[in-house]
Amino acid sequence: MRAERKDMKRRWIKWFLAISAGTILILLLGAGLLHTPAARHLILKKIRALLIEKSGMDLQAASLRYNLFKGEFTVEGLTVRSASVPGLSPLFQADRVYAKPDLHAILRGSWDFEELQITRPRIHYCVGEDGRNNLPRTEPSSGPAPSFFIANAAALEGSVRIEDRPKRLSASVPRWQFRMR
Repeated sequence: MRAERKDMKRRWIKWFLAISAGTILILLLGAGLLHTPAARHLILKKIRALLIEKSGMDLQAASLRYNLFKGEFTVEGLTVRSASVPGLSPLFQADRVYAKPDLHAILRGSWDFEELQITRPRIHYCVGEDGRNNLPRTEPSSGPAPSFFIANAAALEGSVRIEDRPKRLSASVPRWQFRMR
């Protein structure tokens, strides 16, 4: 009877170890698949559709890279424009945006970042000939804006341009830098 118990215990341990190993393998394989170019393209497509629907922002990017194990995200060739007036200049462009969010804070509801770096940000507020501007159209908020904290930030080689075409006014800050620690 003791031998049967030992054999049964060994079988349960073997099954438990096999199921645990299989679960870990499936999780690692799934995480690996999320890092493929096809998955990154699909995720970028979903983010774009969500932003157009929820905030009227049309986001386009040349590439999206991320490392879920390190919690790092990089977007290259980023362009943000109003979906309602696509003929006007983009509101925001950047060669590269690198973000390392604080995932624990985000799970608690606060948009905190350990690091945020933007290379060549270009902000262009434009009022077109018809009087419409390039800001995304949004509905009035039903609640407070989310809180956020950025521990380290840098915006390098930035520019800002404000243009009012009907009034023939234009102002720009052609080159600026911003760092915060």
